[in-house]
Amino acid sequence: MLLEFIIAAVLIAMGVMILINTINRSSDFQAFIASIFGGIFILAGIFVAAILGGFAFILFVKIIAFLFILFGLFLVIAFPDINRYQPNAFSSTGIFLGLILLTLGIFLLFLWWP
Repeated sequence: MLLEFIIAAVLIAMGVMILINTINRSSDFQAFIASIFGGIFILAGIFVAAILGGFAFILFVKIIAFLFILFGLFLVIAFPDINRYQPNAFSSTGIFLGLILLTLGIFLLFLWWP
């Protein structure tokens, strides 16, 4: 079903965010451990998407995937620049959710076929 794709997108986005946040780590050991966990999340997301994928209505899924890509791009590109209205910590959340939606949308639009 579609739940497997959502789980895969969340795992891949968590892995990417962990790898991005390793730049700010103070010690090399913490960065190494965080990189290992980020890689594990990305590989687990790819495994879930490739092995446990299900079947859904093609046209509906493609339209939803296109909307996910548009909204994900907005969250990744435009949302973090709104510092006048929100704290800087909200930008990380917006980027994280945007990566989830963008990954899910790209997978469903281009790679998924029943």
